[in-house]
Amino acid sequence: MPILILCDIQSAFKDLMPAFGSMLKVADLSLKAASIAKWPVIVTEQAPKKLGGTVKELTLPEDVHLFPKTKFSCVTDDSEPLFDELLKTEKQVAIVGLETHICVKQTARDLSKKGFKVSILADGVCSQRQFDRIYAFESMRHMPNVDVTTFESFIFEQLEDAKNPNFRGLSRLVRETRPDPQLL
Repeated sequence: MPILILCDIQSAFKDLMPAFGSMLKVADLSLKAASIAKWPVIVTEQAPKKLGGTVKELTLPEDVHLFPKTKFSCVTDDSEPLFDELLKTEKQVAIVGLETHICVKQTARDLSKKGFKVSILADGVCSQRQFDRIYAFESMRHMPNVDVTTFESFIFEQLEDAKNPNFRGLSRLVRETRPDPQLL
């Protein structure tokens, strides 16, 4: 069972990211998947007093683990004990959010070093500039235990078999219309 990380999906970034709408849709679908499959959810907010909280379009679960931060990685002094605890039973994380080349990439690096298998949902992350995003994907592909994939591919990797009890609910999510973030 993976851990879902929503990295810094905050109101101050809405108008700065060309693919924000696409990322937001995948983040929403990822939250729905986490609810269906009972995945732990960790949410971070970069300097929330300055940049605002998580966007209101996302409905966070009641048992969400919310961490304000100033460090770019989601692995902070406050969140690290939770990651260490979860690593005892969960070996995989999926990351959506922003910015791909800063917070997402540094989080992938830090969680990989801890021993997690990290899945970057490429259609669920964004940056202000496509150039930065593309090169972040290239860099992360070379990190150990990091996979750059898509929401749909990730969901089917979790299911593995149509006999999975979550198949009906999760497969319904991948059929929802999503904007194409026009990845290279």
